[in-house]
Amino acid sequence: MLLLNKIKLKNFLSHADTEVSFLPEQKLLIDGKSGCGKSGVVEAITWVLYNQSRTGNNRALIKRGAKNVAVTLILDEATDDGTKSYKIERSLTSNGKHTFDVLEEKDGKWLPIQSEGLRNIQSYLEEKILHSSYLLFVNSISYPQENSDNFVKQTATKRKDLILEIVKASAYDEYYEKAKKLLGAKETELVKITSGMDEKKNTIAIDEAQASQLETEIKREVELREDLDKVQKTLDEIETKEKQNIEIRTKVTEKTNLKDKIFTELALLEIEIENDKKVVSEAVDLTKLKEKVSNLASLRLQRTTLNENEIKFTKWNEEMVKIMSEKPAEINYEIQIANLNNQIIGIMKEPDEICSEIGRICPKIATRKAIEVSNLTERLNKAQEGCRTQNDALSGHSTRIKALGSMPVSIREELLDVSRQITELEGIEKQYLEAVNANRLSDEIKKNIVSEEKKIQGMKDNIATLETEIRDLSILIDPTLEVSKNTQVIKKESLTKMFLQNQQLLAVINEAVGRVKKNQEDVTKMETDLKVIKEEIETLEIIKKAFGANGIKNIVVDMVIPVLEDRINVVLKKLSNFRIELKTQKATTDGESVIEGLFINIINDQGEEFELSNYSGGEKTKIITAIAEGLAEIQNFGFRIFDESIIGLDTETIESFVAVLASIKERSKQLVCISHIADVKEIFDDKILITKIRGTSFVN
Repeated sequence: MLLLNKIKLKNFLSHADTEVSFLPEQKLLIDGKSGCGKSGVVEAITWVLYNQSRTGNNRALIKRGAKNVAVTLILDEATDDGTKSYKIERSLTSNGKHTFDVLEEKDGKWLPIQSEGLRNIQSYLEEKILHSSYLLFVNSISYPQENSDNFVKQTATKRKDLILEIVKASAYDEYYEKAKKLLGAKETELVKITSGMDEKKNTIAIDEAQASQLETEIKREVELREDLDKVQKTLDEIETKEKQNIEIRTKVTEKTNLKDKIFTELALLEIEIENDKKVVSEAVDLTKLKEKVSNLASLRLQRTTLNENEIKFTKWNEEMVKIMSEKPAEINYEIQIANLNNQIIGIMKEPDEICSEIGRICPKIATRKAIEVSNLTERLNKAQEGCRTQNDALSGHSTRIKALGSMPVSIREELLDVSRQITELEGIEKQYLEAVNANRLSDEIKKNIVSEEKKIQGMKDNIATLETEIRDLSILIDPTLEVSKNTQVIKKESLTKMFLQNQQLLAVINEAVGRVKKNQEDVTKMETDLKVIKEEIETLEIIKKAFGANGIKNIVVDMVIPVLEDRINVVLKKLSNFRIELKTQKATTDGESVIEGLFINIINDQGEEFELSNYSGGEKTKIITAIAEGLAEIQNFGFRIFDESIIGLDTETIESFVAVLASIKERSKQLVCISHIADVKEIFDDKILITKIRGTSFVN
């Protein structure tokens, strides 16, 4: 049940800054002079909730001189889990910028609802929190002045829609849409399964036709294997003969290679004989060459002596560099030793001090002197030892330099000149030695030429023999094997290709056999699923019909209408001597059809039935008030708002209305009333006074 908690108005109509708080069980009268801004408070409630105003122009709500208007309303809702609080905030600038927020209090913090956009937030407020549209609100909870949207002025269809809104028929519409959506999905699934089943049946027919070839192809497989075995046997026989041919060809190749080798050797031998004959014909004079190289031995001896001298020079240089690099560092130990001796003597010469306390030499001072002398003596010994070590090292270094002797004289240029002469003569020496060897071999070559010519004749005889053997072996080679083999290879390739095609076809056929089995199982399952879906569709059709226009909604309306009618007549009985009758159908003027809606008929105390339009303004006010209260009693609101609801009534009717208002006051948690009628004012204990000063309304 929703209750008012607090409302704040900022620049709303004549209110610059107004705040009104409401107690949970409060019946409040808003009093004040005409035009002071009383209706502005209740109109702000309607505007903040529904963005609706009497003017129809929301910018006209902005206080004169202000740039924006803002209203904040806090509502409390009592639930089984405790109390929920909602803050509704709406503002509008003179430029037309509209902001709207709905917040819920959680753990002491105001958090926005989970909706975005003005339209979505407004829908959430009306559907999830208020459970009421603007039209229903102003015809039941709030009775504004000059309500042009009051219930009786609505069409019969619209009045019925308001009743459906009260009974939350939108939920039925939601169920209807869900059922419709599910039904559509199931029908789509039905078509899909039916289509899939037909497709699988077609596939089964195709696969069965293919599977019928299985026996033929298995027989074909056996025949192809036999043909392949025969071809392979023929190829094996050809291969055996080929090996024999290869052996013969190998022998032919060996003999041919041997023949070629003998040919090569023969050619070389003939060239060698020609060269030998040329050598024999060319005799060389050795006298001049021998004379040129006669002094080569003395030059070589001279070079050896010069080399030895240069080695001595290089070695002396290297040794001197090494000795100089190893020279020990020199430290002036004599000064250190002299300084240390002077320090020791100075300490020893210091007079002994007599201690005034013990009357003799002070032992501490004597000990200190002894320690200082000991330390200096130790340092002196180390310096003397270092001096001796350094002197020994320097003495050894001088001895090494003396032992090395004086530096030899370098004769490198002379050595280079001798080496150059030797290189020139060694070339001539080589020519001389070759000429000597050539002359020595000339006689032997003459003897060998005769022997080599005999050898050449033997080689020619061997070549003739090999050619005969090669010719005889070549006759044994079968030249037809290559053609036979190629023919059988082509035949094997063809059979292999056919065999592979047969194997592929068998695989396809076996797959088709497998698919037939699986698809038959799938079809069986689909038929079961189809049966289930058809049953679900039948169920959803029933549900859809139940939540449709002529289903549960009509049943609920038929249940609510009598209750609403009774509650209206309870109020109306206190105000008049007639009652109303509510009907959801009405025959057309020709009587041939029925109009759906909510029709209001008035029955007087004589039992006569009239339409509402036949009654006067005061009687209509009574009827409108009774209907509004009847509608309010079957909703979730705990508050009522009356704004100058009764105008133009006689004294007796006003008294009856006051009695009705008092009854409403007792039944409602909260009641907010604006009235100029004294009898109405008297029934309220809690009052606030609205005053207007210089065009601005204030709450007192």
